[in-house]
Amino acid sequence: PRTGVVDLGTPHAPSLESLAAARPDVVVGDVSMHARLAENVAPLGAELLLLDSTSVAATFEGLEKLAAQTGVAAEMQREIDAARAALAQLALDAPVPTLALFGTAARWLVVTERSWLGDLLGALRFDSVSKDAGGAERIPGYTEISDEQIATTRPALVLVVTHGDPRAIR
Repeated sequence: PRTGVVDLGTPHAPSLESLAAARPDVVVGDVSMHARLAENVAPLGAELLLLDSTSVAATFEGLEKLAAQTGVAAEMQREIDAARAALAQLALDAPVPTLALFGTAARWLVVTERSWLGDLLGALRFDSVSKDAGGAERIPGYTEISDEQIATTRPALVLVVTHGDPRAIR
């Protein structure tokens, strides 16, 4: 890591000991993943800035908020504007019926538009064939649906994203 940068480990379970040792002024986290850390960060005297990363637009808004707080608003706005322009250029001319799957060592999940990835795919005009599939949603934005339900979706394209050790996911 660069000087002054502290590795807190996994985003799912950051090391509070490393965080405390860093003596931060501001701790930036994801609202859905890190809100529970508020009581642990309070004794450090650091401000906890929780950003919403459930959509592309919300992520950009969070970056704007962080940039304004840290005095780099103009620079960040240039980067955000460039990213928005690049995304607009990447958008498909016509929607493509798509099934997006998220694989872990434990299970396969269907990516919905209620996740950041699903929102990005929608913005790029990948049309989710699983919008109305229902299913258990233990992780916000990702549903468990049966193989039978998946078989009825008839996508033109299947996108696979994995998380974790690829050998364990196979």
